[in-house]
Amino acid sequence: MSQLNPGDVGVFVTLGGFTSDAESEARNSETRRITLIDRSDLFDLWVRHYDAIPAQDRQLLPLKPVYYLITDGSDDQDL
Repeated sequence: MSQLNPGDVGVFVTLGGFTSDAESEARNSETRRITLIDRSDLFDLWVRHYDAIPAQDRQLLPLKPVYYLITDGSDDQDL
């Protein structure tokens, strides 16, 4: 954050998660806009924008749909 000037926008990405201090600092920064992206957020963004990602880049994390039926549970037997 020391590299961000007042009015700058920062994006921090991690697969390991953020400490509560980091989250608090990002939330309470008055002169810098900071977005924290963790593993879950990164995956959600990848899925949401997958069709807009160039095919070559999609190969970094290829996705394939998996279809399954959901029952209401009234017919389920103990498995």
